[in-house]
Amino acid sequence: MRNATTHRLRNQFMRMAFTQVIVTSFFVLQWIGFYMYYISIEFQNKGAEQWKIIYFVFLLTNTLYYIINVKSFYLSTLTSCLFRETFIKNFLKLIDKLLKQLWDIAPVQPVTNNVL
Repeated sequence: MRNATTHRLRNQFMRMAFTQVIVTSFFVLQWIGFYMYYISIEFQNKGAEQWKIIYFVFLLTNTLYYIINVKSFYLSTLTSCLFRETFIKNFLKLIDKLLKQLWDIAPVQPVTNNVL
């Protein structure tokens, strides 16, 4: 029993660590790639619309780069089996409750054709 629990915890830890490495690599590499592109075109003549697009992508990649500092909590939560099971169970309860309210509040009204 103890061996199976240890194995399950080790697998969960390895999945979480692997996810952390992949996500961190994505955030860092996309930021580095766009920053190098920005430096290489910084002094080229571009139209105002092109600079707006470049500036938007630069802000987006810069913001994603700073998410690296807070992503570990969310990734560890999302890779947890208990979290996924609880989330799905509560999501299905919410959908069921919303559908019941929808059908109770708005019953089907018969259509009457009153011709004057």
